[in-house]
Amino acid sequence: MRTPTLGLLLPLLMCCVGNAAETETPTIETVLIQGATFTMGTPLKPGDSEYHDDEAPMEVTVETFRIGKYPVTAKQMCAFLNSERTNELDRRTLYNHQDIGEYKYSTITLGDDGKYVPREGAEATPANQVTWKGAVLFCEWYSEQTGKQYRLPSEEWELAARGPERRNWPWGDATPGKNHGERYDREGRLSWSRTPVGSHPKNATKDGICDLLSYTIGEWCANAFEVDNTPEQATDIAANLDDLQSPRVVRGYLSRSYPVGGQLRRLTTYGWRSHLGRPWTRVGIDPMKEVERAARHGFRIVEVVAMPN
Repeated sequence: MRTPTLGLLLPLLMCCVGNAAETETPTIETVLIQGATFTMGTPLKPGDSEYHDDEAPMEVTVETFRIGKYPVTAKQMCAFLNSERTNELDRRTLYNHQDIGEYKYSTITLGDDGKYVPREGAEATPANQVTWKGAVLFCEWYSEQTGKQYRLPSEEWELAARGPERRNWPWGDATPGKNHGERYDREGRLSWSRTPVGSHPKNATKDGICDLLSYTIGEWCANAFEVDNTPEQATDIAANLDDLQSPRVVRGYLSRSYPVGGQLRRLTTYGWRSHLGRPWTRVGIDPMKEVERAARHGFRIVEVVAMPN
């Protein structure tokens, strides 16, 4: 039998190398959301203790899109942080602002080899210390890796969370409990757990989107935060990286209050629903917030859907 020459083997070897490289790109599942004109904002009336002017109802139109079934996980974020794409960047501006090993509540840390790794047991937990810049650049990197177009959501996030029928919660009208996620488990103090995404299927929307309000994080949106919100601002997807001063919208937030002493506020049982964050809750956050606040922020991606001409 004739021995294959190097020239014949080289294409096969290159193919294997290419496949090995491809396995390093995470697979992120997305869910189709049909475009719609819907009323975004709170169903509460002025004068209610939870009513806020920047969440006032308004009619918004969005095109069909696909959104991540889950938040981006620690393992998926590590693939980006360890990629060649970030070699010339200060990675601390993407995930944390200090030595990441110093902050125990992050789901990502540095290994002995200087690579970013999920903390033990946190591989499938949402990346929870992401800056807005890091989220935007993750989407750009993932687009380059897959050949598809990804971005951060605008406030179309609310359509995914509530549907055009304006549900009170992503799953419907049922009062949230511990089966809906760690945010609603009132047994003991607030937990920075290592709970994998998808652990609470009861919090899924009817379209199958999970964990929109499950974890103790908010999710970055592309658009800038304005108190006098307009439909044009709410659906802005430009994500201008030249502007890292303007507050950016965060959705799914635990509370409209700032953390106390660097920790999230755990409300007492009799007041637990007051500030838990609703599908219409929107807050404005510095896109490059310091570590204590950044620990509260993750994100999920949107896949752009090509519409027929």
